[in-house]
Amino acid sequence: MSILKDAASASIWGARAGNGVIVIKTKQGLSNKLKIDFKSDFALQNKPDLNNLNWIGSADMIQFEKLRFAQGAYDNLLNGPYYLTPITPVVELLFQKRNNPNDATIDAQIEQMKSNDVRKDMAQYLYRPRFRQQYHVAISGRSKQVSHMTSVGYFKELSNLRGTADDRLTIRTNNTFRLSPIIELSHNLQYTHTRQQANANPGYLIMDNREIYPYASLVGVDGSPKNVYLNHPKAYLDTVGAGHLKDWSFNPVRDLNTVDNKVAGYNLTNNIALAIKPITDLSVSLRYQYQIGSNGNDNHYKGDSYLVRRLSNQYAYKKNGNWTSAIPEGGILDFNESTLQSHQGRLQLDYNKRINTDMRLDAIAGYEIRSKIERGKYGRYYGYVNDRMSVVRDVDYITNFTLLSNGALAKVPAVSGVNKRTDNFLSWFGNAVVSYKDRLFISGSVRKDEANLFGVETNAKGTPFWSAGLRYETGLLDRLALRASYGVNGNISRMATAMTTIQYISYTISGLPAATLNSPPNKSLRWEKINTANFGADFSVFKNRLSGSLDYYLKNGRDLLSQAPMDPTLGITSFFGNVASMDGHGWDLTLQSRNMESAVTWNTFLNLSYTNSKVKKYLMPKSASPFPYLGSSGISPLEGKPLYAVFSYPWKGLDPTNGNPQGIANGEVSEDYKSILNNTRIEDMVYNGPMQSPWYGSLRNEWTYKDVGLSVNLSFKFGGFFRTTSFFSSTLLAGFSGHADYAKRWQASGDEQNTAVPSLDLTGNSDRDQFYKYSSVLVQKSDNIRIEDILLYYSLLPETTRRWGIQNARFFAQVQSPNWAWIGNNMGIDPYFNNMPKSRPTYVFGISFTF
Repeated sequence: MSILKDAASASIWGARAGNGVIVIKTKQGLSNKLKIDFKSDFALQNKPDLNNLNWIGSADMIQFEKLRFAQGAYDNLLNGPYYLTPITPVVELLFQKRNNPNDATIDAQIEQMKSNDVRKDMAQYLYRPRFRQQYHVAISGRSKQVSHMTSVGYFKELSNLRGTADDRLTIRTNNTFRLSPIIELSHNLQYTHTRQQANANPGYLIMDNREIYPYASLVGVDGSPKNVYLNHPKAYLDTVGAGHLKDWSFNPVRDLNTVDNKVAGYNLTNNIALAIKPITDLSVSLRYQYQIGSNGNDNHYKGDSYLVRRLSNQYAYKKNGNWTSAIPEGGILDFNESTLQSHQGRLQLDYNKRINTDMRLDAIAGYEIRSKIERGKYGRYYGYVNDRMSVVRDVDYITNFTLLSNGALAKVPAVSGVNKRTDNFLSWFGNAVVSYKDRLFISGSVRKDEANLFGVETNAKGTPFWSAGLRYETGLLDRLALRASYGVNGNISRMATAMTTIQYISYTISGLPAATLNSPPNKSLRWEKINTANFGADFSVFKNRLSGSLDYYLKNGRDLLSQAPMDPTLGITSFFGNVASMDGHGWDLTLQSRNMESAVTWNTFLNLSYTNSKVKKYLMPKSASPFPYLGSSGISPLEGKPLYAVFSYPWKGLDPTNGNPQGIANGEVSEDYKSILNNTRIEDMVYNGPMQSPWYGSLRNEWTYKDVGLSVNLSFKFGGFFRTTSFFSSTLLAGFSGHADYAKRWQASGDEQNTAVPSLDLTGNSDRDQFYKYSSVLVQKSDNIRIEDILLYYSLLPETTRRWGIQNARFFAQVQSPNWAWIGNNMGIDPYFNNMPKSRPTYVFGISFTF
């Protein structure tokens, strides 16, 4: 695998090379004898660490609920008719206690809940250790007329979530036939079949991506599944419909297998090439690639699934005194199917000639055409019964029903649609390298790409790309080669088009055809252009014991495509067009050293990179408010700053009298949060730095002793920033989820010396929380150094294995992502796992043989 980043190297790939190229060369039959390679490994990973979720503790949550209950904050939850706010078990018990003040068992129940931690139940009943296995067999060989390689690979994984699994089968063939001294025919085929399966397992986001009260129990004392109430109070669900509705309770453990989500797909890529060499220095090749693929997703919600039961109850109504529902009996099947068909042809001339004893010319030129058609359809069947393969087609999508859950009017969801995308691409290209005495190399390339995204005008469809490069082998040191290149590459986006595009929809009221506007016309739409200059050196010293390369590059992007806002009075709120330009520079250093060469060998490999890119121009007006630049609503470019920049409000600590967070308004320390949010300019914000670390790299050391080898690989990142999470009063007041920082909040004068977490604000001032959330106190460095993997292997010597017909054999054990890391921020928060489950190390064991 090769990674190409400079303009000269990437020129052959044209518009696809604006962000670099990764070239993967597949295996071919090279041995004159039949060779069989076999490799197998399996991996084990324990359940993720859910304690890394910084949720409010059970005791703190119960203390908060008692406080709010005493203030009467929950009294209105008992007022119908819809009871839209759920009531936690503790609040229910507090209501019981109000009616039975002498019942000591209620206090005991509440006290027992303080020791509960729902994360423990999640880990036990929703998660499991991950197990992965994979096998690979390859048969290859070569003769004077034929070289062949056939391989089969199989991958299967049971992921950390119970009930989820996926597997993949891959078959590849690579055959070359030398029909004559001047004619060669090659054929390559790759087939991949994938399957994925999932159930109703929500993981730690129990329902609708909501957190759950921390003292919840997913199972009872006897181990039976237990209901949780996250949408409506238990008392309401137990009585609504007087027993004539479906069970409205939600039970994440019981309901695991009530959903059957299956994804299956295949992809077949067929390549054939004919190469003719009419004269010694010239080769003509004609290549054709045909690709087809299909992917289908069937999501079956069984009749007893929570989604079906809830939807049926929501659309329930009384008819002639009896309860009925607009949702048919049975399950629901959501399906999504897509197909792909692609043709690609390439005619290429290769010319390789030594002009004289000092000069040599290597050149290619060609023409390429690609066409791709993607089709898709999706929909929903109500009343689906898998055993009978039957559905209910007589569904009322027209009537507005009164939802039993909130009283709103709504139609039965009609989910269906079809789509098609045609993508055509043409290219002309040429590339030449002239060498002198195998020391001076001068290269140049030219290419023109055309696509059907830029309208019908010929001069707008395509754009030329070019590059020029120079390499000089100086003859100094063991080796010192100097390189320089400059070129123009490009990029396109399938989201952009010069023509007006619409999407047809089904308008259910009238049944007449209708359409929505996807994108307005854009006659000025242009290709992105990436100008890249690269200066580098390849070197080797100390009898090749130390070698490496150093590259410095300048990269300028012009006419960059992005989503941008539009005057809504024109009928659309945004468009995709050429609205920005960026400048960047950086350098890459690679070093390989042979530190020790004796009975023990020791080699070191270092990769170190630095990158700095900034927005040079953005044609959209700068926002008067800093809020769009806080990373809360997508990308908002700002000239002179990185595309992904971290800004924050200046932080002036906590008020020692009330624990309120303090900022700056009108040049003074202030607690006027509305003024801070509305009047702070972006120039007055703190620019913390880039979100993406500008310094990054890896260091790998490898030791060998006889048949045993050990390697340790670590990575590092420096100079980046990220925003942490914390406790926000308005979030806790609005529901029953909170942050563990609640325990660190300001509670009395003097606490501001030891904490930056504001006091509990019972007014639920969202502006106060908004300021704190985006203040500089919650921005941390993302610097880290971490062990990525440790590999130990044992190779049997050929003289040992040859007696069994084995050419070589290897056994290995590896630890991947052990999460041994140095974290460079004062809060000790790993930027890889910021308030999310922390993955455990993966242990891999494997063998490989060659027969």
